[in-house]
Amino acid sequence: MNKIISNWREGCTPLSQAPGRKKLVVAFPSAVVVSFLYVIGVADSLAKMLAIILWAYALIGLIETLIGGRLVSLSAKWDIMAGWKKFIISVFTIVFALFCFISLIPIAAKLL
Repeated sequence: MNKIISNWREGCTPLSQAPGRKKLVVAFPSAVVVSFLYVIGVADSLAKMLAIILWAYALIGLIETLIGGRLVSLSAKWDIMAGWKKFIISVFTIVFALFCFISLIPIAAKLL
């Protein structure tokens, strides 16, 4: 019995390491149900946070499903890139993300 359980556990991977299609299939229906419950007023703000997390996870699954093969080649190119180029790209990415975040604060304030 113990051997059967250990074999079963070896075959299971965490959802975060699962393929994009599995993430999409699991997260999308869950996000729809939780969002529906929040909209009709059955759930509270905790459900709203859960719905947002599930929608983000579904979006990650969709992106991995659509461009999953290309990410492997990009990863290989990133690994062989010079260190100074990685630094420049990383700094620009962080600055752009901060700019977007700060720009969206007034919009989010109006919505809430």
